[in-house]
Amino acid sequence: MEYQRLSQEQAAAQFWDGMRCVANVATTTGNKTLFQAIQVVGQAAMAVGIPIPDTGEFVRCPMCDAMPGQRCINVVGHPLPDHLHPERTERARRLREEIGKP
Repeated sequence: MEYQRLSQEQAAAQFWDGMRCVANVATTTGNKTLFQAIQVVGQAAMAVGIPIPDTGEFVRCPMCDAMPGQRCINVVGHPLPDHLHPERTERARRLREEIGKP
C-alpha cells in the first residue's frame, strides 16, 4: 500500500470506512469480541479528535443496547428506520457536539 497524504476529513472517512468493514465481519461471524474492539477503538479515535459519524452506527443504542457497529433490533414502541433507532442517531449527534465536531 502506497502512502498518501490525506486531509483530516479524508483520514476520518477512511478510518470509519475501515471500522464499517470490521463491523460487517463482526455481524457476519457473530463475533462479539470484534464489536467490543470497535467500541474501544472508536472511543480512542474520538479522544484524539476524529469526529464520530453522525449516523449513530458507532455509538451504543440507548433503546436496544446494540453495541457500536452492531445493527439495532426491534423494540416495541420504538420505530426502527434504516436499521438504527432515531435515539441512537441523536446520541451520536450529541456526542459530536460535546467534542466540538459539527
